[in-house]
Amino acid sequence: MGFFYQALKKAAGVEPGTAEELTEDTRLEMEAEPRREIEAAPRQPKPRRRFDLKFPIESLVAFLAPPVKDENVVAMEQCRVLRARIWETMRKKNLKTLLITSAMPAEGKTLLSVNLAFAMSQIEGVRVLLVGVDMRRPSVAEFLGVSPDKGLNTYIQNGDSFEDVCWELSPTLDVVPTLPVDENSAELLHGQQMIQFLEEAKRNYDVIIMDGPPLFPIVDAQVLAPLVDAAVLIVRAGKTPYELSRQGADLLKSKLIGTILNGAAINKQSGYYGGYYGRYSGKAQKKK
Repeated sequence: MGFFYQALKKAAGVEPGTAEELTEDTRLEMEAEPRREIEAAPRQPKPRRRFDLKFPIESLVAFLAPPVKDENVVAMEQCRVLRARIWETMRKKNLKTLLITSAMPAEGKTLLSVNLAFAMSQIEGVRVLLVGVDMRRPSVAEFLGVSPDKGLNTYIQNGDSFEDVCWELSPTLDVVPTLPVDENSAELLHGQQMIQFLEEAKRNYDVIIMDGPPLFPIVDAQVLAPLVDAAVLIVRAGKTPYELSRQGADLLKSKLIGTILNGAAINKQSGYYGGYYGRYSGKAQKKK
């Protein structure tokens, strides 16, 4: 894998002759050559750190394991629909970084981000990175039930390496969480270190899903939007004002590839899904 490469072996040393046999120029040549080879060798990467997740994780519906709750079946299928549509758009347009944002707080960004990341990671040959970029109200680690000691903020503030802040969730899914930053989060996201982080992520992953802050009332998501390839706007049914949603879409401009209506009620007993509920839950009625 590109990011976790195997370090090259050190070059063998040169066996010099006696000092009397060497001219000064020859001595300098032979002494310099091993140094050049050693300096060119890449550094040995640190062992991958891993979060051992405790399943089941509440609200994680991208994949279901027995016992399956009826109410999660439709959510799982809708998650797969979103995966198919977003992946097709990103693949066709050669997009890698996707910001998940909303007009207001508490509209389901983390729920969508984590589930979409898990769903994307199930596509064969696709490596996914989930990044928590909401530094004022970080939620990814809490959603997963983990307690990181480092994250995106320490990469930017302290110069931590990518390996220091990245954890493995599965063979095809990694996560970079963030810890809370109270005041200067916009300045951190605006700096060169954030650009460097995204460049490194794009070299080593097929999809980078970013659980972002809301567009209002803070400026952080508006700072991030120009740095990413694409954005998805979350709108919560019965909560998000239309005018605020429109303003949010205008701010994202050409980066916006879709809007997701979250929290809409679906009658599971009617229409297409009704016929499949019993099959998934093990309650299918016998044919008469």
